[in-house]
Amino acid sequence: MSGLCYSAPVHLGWNLAHICRLIPEAHVLFATPPGCSRIIRLSAVQKGISESFTTLDLSSDDIVNGSTEERILSGARDALAALKAQGRFPRAMLIFISCIDGFIGTDHEYYLGTLRDEFPSVKFLDCAMDPINREKQPPIVRMQSAIASLFEGDQKARAVNWLGRFLPVNENHELKAHLNAHGVKSMHAYNCRTMDEMNKMGKSALNIVTHPTALPAAKELEKRLGMPWFGLFSGDIFRDFPAVYDSICSELGIPPMDTAAAALNTHAALTRAAQSLKGISIAVSGDAAFTPYSLALILISHGFDVSYVFADEAGALERDAQAQLSANGNVRLIEEGAGLARAFSDGRYAQGKTVAIGADAAYFCKTPHFISRIAFGGETGFNSLADLGNELVSAAAVKKDMHELTLSGRGCSAL
Repeated sequence: MSGLCYSAPVHLGWNLAHICRLIPEAHVLFATPPGCSRIIRLSAVQKGISESFTTLDLSSDDIVNGSTEERILSGARDALAALKAQGRFPRAMLIFISCIDGFIGTDHEYYLGTLRDEFPSVKFLDCAMDPINREKQPPIVRMQSAIASLFEGDQKARAVNWLGRFLPVNENHELKAHLNAHGVKSMHAYNCRTMDEMNKMGKSALNIVTHPTALPAAKELEKRLGMPWFGLFSGDIFRDFPAVYDSICSELGIPPMDTAAAALNTHAALTRAAQSLKGISIAVSGDAAFTPYSLALILISHGFDVSYVFADEAGALERDAQAQLSANGNVRLIEEGAGLARAFSDGRYAQGKTVAIGADAAYFCKTPHFISRIAFGGETGFNSLADLGNELVSAAAVKKDMHELTLSGRGCSAL
C-alpha cells in the first residue's frame, strides 16, 4: 500500500486487550504515553477485564530524559507486588511498549533481563503496541509469536493446534469434524484455562495456520520443536484446500477426507443463498476476510451481486483475484488509501439495499444490514462458506444498530 491510509471510525476486530486474554494466568503491563493506552483502558472496562491490565503512563520527561527503562522496571515490580498481595501472582507478564519506542530506542533487555532474574517463575514476554510498524512485525504478528513461545514439549499427543485465529474453529468445520472422527483433538489457546494447558500445545503433532500473520509463529515452532505446519489461507479454497487436507491427513496417518462432497454441498448452499438475494448488492471489506478479493470472486461465481470491495492493496495471494475483479466492470474496488479518504467528499457508496460483510463495508455503504466478521477470527473452509451464505440471507432480513459499531472504532486498535 502506498500513501496515506484512511481508517473508518468503526471496528469489529479484537484489539490487544482481547488478544492478551488468550494467555491464561497472565498479567499485562502497558508502558506507553497515556493517549496510547486509552483504547485499551476503555476496552478492558467495556469487557469487564480491567483486573488483567496495568497501565503505566510514560511522561514527556521520561521520554526526553531517557528514564523509560527504569520506569518500566519499577512499574513491573510494583504491579507484581500488588498482585502477590491480592493472591493473584501471574505465571506470565506481557510488557507492551508503543510506537515511540521506534524513535527513542528503549533497551528492552535491560528491564526484561532484570525481571527474569528477580522473578524466575514468571514468563516475561516482550510485546509492542505499534500499529505504524507494518513492514516488519506488526503487533498482531508478534502476539501470535508470543503465544506460541509458551508451547513446550515434544510431539507426543494425538492433537493439532489451530494458529492464526482468535477463536476456536467451529465444530462443524469439515476438517475439525474429520479429525475428531479419527481421534485427533483440535487445540486452541482460547480453550486453555491454565498456563500448563497452553504449555502442552507444544506436544501436538502439527500446526494448522489459518492466517498469514501466524506464519512466523509456525516457522518458529517448526524450528524450535520440530512441529510441521500446513497453511489454510488460500483465497480459492475449492482449488487449493483438498490437497492441503490430504497432506494433513497423511501426516497424521488417518484416512483422507471426501472433499468433493464438501465442495458440492457448499456450491449448493451458496447458490441457494444467492437466489434469495436477487436484486440486493453485496459489499466486502478487508477487515472481515484476509482474502476479500477472492471471496468476492467466489460470491460472484455463485450468483451474488457484489458491488464493492473495500480493502488494502492486494498482496501476492490476491493479485490475480484483484485483476479479475478489475476486468469485471460491475465491481468497484476501493483501496484503503485515497479511495476511502474521498468518502466524505463523494458521499457514502451504496445505492439501493446492500448487505455488507465487515465493519468498513457497512460504514461506507451506510447500511444496517451487515455481518460481524473479522479476518483473524473467521472460519476458513467449505462449511464456513456455506454458513456465510446463510448469514447473508439473515442479515438482509434484519436491521442492526450501527451506533455501537461506530463507538467501538474510536481510538487506536493497535492491530
